[in-house]
Amino acid sequence: MTRVLKVMTQGCVHGELDRAFEIAKKHRGIDLILINGDFQAVRNDTDLRCMSVPPKYLKRGDFRKYYIGPRAAPVLTIVIGGNHEASNHMTELFYGGWLAKNIYYLGAAGVVNFKGLRIGGISGIWQPEHYRLGHGELVNQFQGNAMRSAYHTRQFEVMKLLLIKDRMDLFMAHDWPQGIAHFGDLKQLLEEKPFLKTDIKTGKLGNPAHRLLLEHLKPSLWLGSHMHVRFTAEFPHNDPSIRFSQNPNEIELPSGAYVRSDTADTTTKFLALDKCLPRRKFSEILTVECPDYDKHYKTHSKSAKVSKEMQKRNPTIVRREMASSIGRSDFESKIVRSKKLFYDTEWLAITKTMNEYLSLSMDPQLLPDTNSAEFKSKLEQNKEWVVANIVEKGRLGVISYRDQLMPQGKGVFPAVKKGRNINKVHKKIVYDYIDNELQVFNRSLQTEMFCRQLDMENKFAPYYQFDTVPLDVIPPYIESQDRERSESEVEEHLVGENEDIDVDVDAATAEYSDSSDVSNLDILEFESDDESFDEPLTETK
Repeated sequence: MTRVLKVMTQGCVHGELDRAFEIAKKHRGIDLILINGDFQAVRNDTDLRCMSVPPKYLKRGDFRKYYIGPRAAPVLTIVIGGNHEASNHMTELFYGGWLAKNIYYLGAAGVVNFKGLRIGGISGIWQPEHYRLGHGELVNQFQGNAMRSAYHTRQFEVMKLLLIKDRMDLFMAHDWPQGIAHFGDLKQLLEEKPFLKTDIKTGKLGNPAHRLLLEHLKPSLWLGSHMHVRFTAEFPHNDPSIRFSQNPNEIELPSGAYVRSDTADTTTKFLALDKCLPRRKFSEILTVECPDYDKHYKTHSKSAKVSKEMQKRNPTIVRREMASSIGRSDFESKIVRSKKLFYDTEWLAITKTMNEYLSLSMDPQLLPDTNSAEFKSKLEQNKEWVVANIVEKGRLGVISYRDQLMPQGKGVFPAVKKGRNINKVHKKIVYDYIDNELQVFNRSLQTEMFCRQLDMENKFAPYYQFDTVPLDVIPPYIESQDRERSESEVEEHLVGENEDIDVDVDAATAEYSDSSDVSNLDILEFESDDESFDEPLTETK
């Protein structure tokens, strides 16, 4: 039986989390929320100084209330980064991690699994002069040009995604794939955004690296935002005449990486949404069918019974062979029944293999020859390592948000243990800590635990400025703790007495209308005269 997930996808949120999540609460049965960049996870003024936006749009937004509490995303929310983010905060979670309760960031690039749905994504936008460089923004503390280059697409992440061979169900990216405008209603697009005409005509609209990923990964659905307009397209994969031209002056294809078997899907549906403002089509509900992995697993299991003697001699090897042949192990087959978020086995192996090549300088990135026998052998060895040390030991689940908040280790707060009312112990210092103690680049326990779990070097560790009190040890207001403190009191403390904290919920949850041009999509549209933040904030040269 095919599973069906109810997924809400949203465009550029720009820190308006209250409005975005209020929409989700209006619809019952939402399984997952996907936010495609410009999320703006700003914790304090330090983060604000590391975010590239025009001065009139420089504000904290709503994230702080979700980071500290008492608010939380209504369901699991997966986000990627855009070109208006707190670059320092996102880099702290380079490999991905929890931004707040129920809000998971995919990292600079990442792949996860949720209820059998394989979700990939890449953060940032295209800027050709930074494509082949390393991630060296830490040296300049994310100030000046480093604040912007931090979110520019890097060849390192593109190469990792090009190494993927298994099928991809859904892919998230802030920037559009280059040329995608020609596969939808171009006339309607130009009527809404006439200033795009020149870029479309010259081929400059969109990200050439994302076009490569589109043709290689062949996802069933590609989600985007960035241009602040709703746009749909269908990209056919069975027409060789529209293959991306590998122009060395635009983008260089890593040797040996562009090798992948054909998938059953011959078309990718593309959907880009507007920004989170009244009278904007920024949120839609998708009905997504998940592949029936159980059927394939059971079929393979039956065929494996003929070799019981082999299983007795070396059961570990047999289980690895099963996992390799169908992309799922015995533990992984349970993923489709779980409500938890899971790491992706193939992505973990790729990350472990490529980590030694990660550069934290602004010099040109040195990348391996992925077609060499040595690299292929190392990648296969790491795939086996992941199966043996992650999958078979039941460690494939993404570490829970609560585990990140209360690690069992040394520190200033060694007495914090699971089950205690941690707010009574720490609530007096939480706000002062967030405001006064966080530095530009802080130790991330999530990054450390991820690297330790994959037995690989954490290259960000030497750059941590604040190591004695890790941020993850300071618990926010979560669940029902500290009930005596009202939500209004927390908001007043967060934003200050002189700031306006009113949220126009009525405007944010106005009537929505269905669209007839795309089946199974619910389109949310609002009415307002507010034209602020109207056009996408692009790079200035």
